[in-house]
Amino acid sequence: MMQLRSKENTICGIYCIENLINKKKYIGQSVNIYNRWSSHKGELNRHCHCNGHLQNSWNKYGEDNFKFYILEKCSKENLDEKEIYYIDTFKTLNEHYGYNDKNGGQDGSVSKEANKRRKQSLKKYYEENPNKKEELSKRAFKQWSNPEIKAKILGENNGMYGKTHTKEARQKISEAQKGHISKYRNLTPVLCIETNKIYECSAEAQKQLKITTSILEVCKGNRKTAGGYHWQFVENNI
Repeated sequence: MMQLRSKENTICGIYCIENLINKKKYIGQSVNIYNRWSSHKGELNRHCHCNGHLQNSWNKYGEDNFKFYILEKCSKENLDEKEIYYIDTFKTLNEHYGYNDKNGGQDGSVSKEANKRRKQSLKKYYEENPNKKEELSKRAFKQWSNPEIKAKILGENNGMYGKTHTKEARQKISEAQKGHISKYRNLTPVLCIETNKIYECSAEAQKQLKITTSILEVCKGNRKTAGGYHWQFVENNI
C-alpha cells in the first residue's frame, strides 16, 4: 500500500513512483518532492495525468498498489543530471520497465510513441465516459462566469497582464521549441469560452476555425485571445 510520510522540510531531489505488481517505475524531479507527489496523486485520481501510460496503470491496479519514495536528495542545480541518470539506470523510457516518456531534464522531449499513447488513452477515456465532454464544458463555462476567476485569467493577476513578447523574444521561443513536442499537442482538450464548445486539442480547434494564432499560448496565460476567442484547458477538470 502506498503511504505518504508526514511532510518534512521541503526536500529537493529525485523521486520514484513504483507499481508494486509489475515493478514498473516513474522517475521524476522536484524542488519540493512531497508537494509534487500530491500533485501527481490528485491528477491520477481525477484521470487527467499527462502521462497516459502511468494513468492507465493507476486505473487498472489502483492507488494501493503503488508506492512513492525518494531516490536521492540533491541540489536544484543537479536535478537534471540526476533525473537523466536514474531514468537511464532503471530503463524507465522502455514501456516494459517504466512509465517515463521523456529522457529527463528540463529540456527532455516527449517521444512520438508516448504522444501516441497519450492520445489513445484520452480517446479511450471519452469513449468509456461519453457524457464527460459535456460535463467538462458546463463546468468550465461556469468557472469562467465567476468574476473572481475571470479576473485572475484576464486581469492583473495574470503574469502576462499588460505585457507582450518582443519580436526577439518570440524568435527565441520559436527556436527553443523546434524539435520538441509539446506535452499538450494532440492530447489536451480545449474549451472555447464564447461558444462553450470543447475541441479534442488546440490544433483541431485552430484547423476548424481557421485560427492562425496559438490557442496553446492563451491556455497557458501568455496571450489573452486567439482568433478573437478566449480559451482554456479542460484537462484538470476530468
